[in-house]
Parts: sequence; structure tokens; C-alpha cells
Amino acid sequence: MQSDPPPRLLQQLMCRWQRFIDALRLKKWIRAAKSELVHILSQQEYNSSYGFLFDCMASLDRVLFIHIPKCGGTSLEKSLVTDVNCVPVPQDSVPAAHQANFYMASAVVPGSFEQQFLHKFVGSADSNDARDRYFRMQAAYKVACQPSRIFAIGHKSLRDLAPLSRGERDLFITTVRAPADILKSLVGYRVFRIFEGGEIASRLLQQLQLNTARFETLVEGDPEYLTNLILGAEAPSLCQMLQFDVSGDGESVWCGIKRNKVFIAHMSEQQQMLQQIFGTPIQNRVENTSSKWTGIGSDFKAVVEDAWLTPFINPEDVYLYDCMTTAGIFGFWRDGGTTQAYRTLLESS
Repeated sequence: MQSDPPPRLLQQLMCRWQRFIDALRLKKWIRAAKSELVHILSQQEYNSSYGFLFDCMASLDRVLFIHIPKCGGTSLEKSLVTDVNCVPVPQDSVPAAHQANFYMASAVVPGSFEQQFLHKFVGSADSNDARDRYFRMQAAYKVACQPSRIFAIGHKSLRDLAPLSRGERDLFITTVRAPADILKSLVGYRVFRIFEGGEIASRLLQQLQLNTARFETLVEGDPEYLTNLILGAEAPSLCQMLQFDVSGDGESVWCGIKRNKVFIAHMSEQQQMLQQIFGTPIQNRVENTSSKWTGIGSDFKAVVEDAWLTPFINPEDVYLYDCMTTAGIFGFWRDGGTTQAYRTLLESS
């Protein structure tokens, strides 16, 4: 009578079998990714931007995310890629392509077969060619994660995204916060990034027409003047980001939001909103937030006084934010609101 193989031998046989199966699956996935890559490259011949990908992947639903600066958009973008399985389409810049690649690489579990596949397929890309690397990562992401949606990353306004909408099958979403909080966060973030150094710091200093020594002097000696410089160069506006039509007044923008059923959450409720819209668990992320700032940059935001911000606050933004407050949007998702109830809320406001 034959005895059963010893447990150690059985385990070795199982491991060998698993490696054999994984090798076959890896070949199959690489063939599929190559096919996807050929399809993408055949469509981009006359397109220098990445926007052609929306037509190239017309079967995917479009999540038209209006990324208002300093409203938690980086966290939401990463959630769309890693939790909701949305293909990220970058703006036409190398940093944007790198960011999209980072999101897609984060969508697979470390040490998993999917990660091994991504590394093998993307690893053959030219490290100096951001476009080639992005297309390879995207092809591999589509095979590994089977996304059913697509969205544009970056600070796109509603008017930028409106032409991509195909009606009811696509949806607009955004996150907001109080106008003064947006400006205060932006000022603190700019100071933080300049102290970090590098290419972004150089670009920001050039925009402010300051050198490093003068910047550091203003941080310590005249924070109000530095705040004025930063906001004079850039002061994000809710109305500018959310207007559908030429009219940018608060009432017209609010009417456009209701007419086009834009899903809105306070930035602190984005996790709950995404879970309701997409029906999938969403991690609570804090990407690119002040909680990660260090050094003098982390302290500067606390120094900024509300009175310094007032000249840069658009009164129409205040009106729009008040409309959202009166309608009951803030707290709606936190308290368990549903997508159908949200549509009813907009219609009745």
C-alpha cells in the first residue's frame, strides 16, 4: 500500500505547480498588455496630448472630476485609481504622467502577482521617455485591474471637462471647502513647497519674482506681504472652477450645478461620497495635505490672518458656498446620504 507523500514534499510540489501556473498567466497577461499597447499607439499617431484616450476607450464610463485646488483632490484622484479602478488620463506634462503612473502602481498589492506583472511589463520602457512609460503602465493597469471607468487628473475646470460628457452615463463630481480655507491652505502649501527646494520651488520663486534669501526674509519678517504676493499670483475660485456657462456669478454657477447634477462633497466627506456613488469601500486617504508638512512651511499657515485673505476672496464664491450650505450638502454624505437622495436634494434646493 502506497503511503501519502510527506507534507514537506507535498508543499514543494504545490509551490512548483503555482510557479508554473503563474508563469503561464504572466505570459498571457503580457500578450494582452502588448495588444492593448499596440492599440493605444495606433491611435496616438496624430495626437500629441493624452486627450485622445477618452475616444480610444469610449466603452469606459467617464468620471469628470473637477479638481479645485486645495480641496483634497489629490486624495480623491488616488482613490479613483486604486479603489474604483479608473484609468487616469494626465495633462500634457511629464510630472502629470509620472503622477498617473504612481497612482496605477499603487493600485496593486505589494508583493502580489499583479505587481510582478506591472514591473516586468513597464520595466522595459525607456526611463527617459515619460510618454512611453505612461502608455505601458496604462496598458498593464488595464489588464491587471480591469477598469470600467476613466477620468482626467489635474486641475481641470468644469468648462474644460463639459465637452467630454455624453449625458447620463457619465458623471461630474467635485469636493469643496470654504473660500477662505482654500486660500489659507494654498499660501501654506506654497511656502512648504518652496522650503522643500527643487524644480517646483524654483518655478514658484520665479513666479513670485523672489530669490531664496528674500523669500526667507519675508517668511520671518513680513508674512502679510508674502501672503499678498502668493495670492496675487494665484487665488483659486470656486465659481471659476465650477461654472458651466460664460456667466461666472454665484447664482448662475449654482443653477448650472443643479442642472447638470454635479455631485459635491465637503472635502472631509469625500470618502463617504465615493462609497455611495461607486458602491465600493474607499480608503480614507490624506495625500498632499498640511498634516504632512514639516519645518517652517508647516507653521506658516497658522500665522496667516483671515484679514490678509479678505481682499482675495471672490464674493461670488461666498454666495455659492452659502448656496451649498443652505441646500444641506455639507454633512449630507457623512450622515449616510444616497445618490438618489442627493439628486432630490439638488432638485428641491
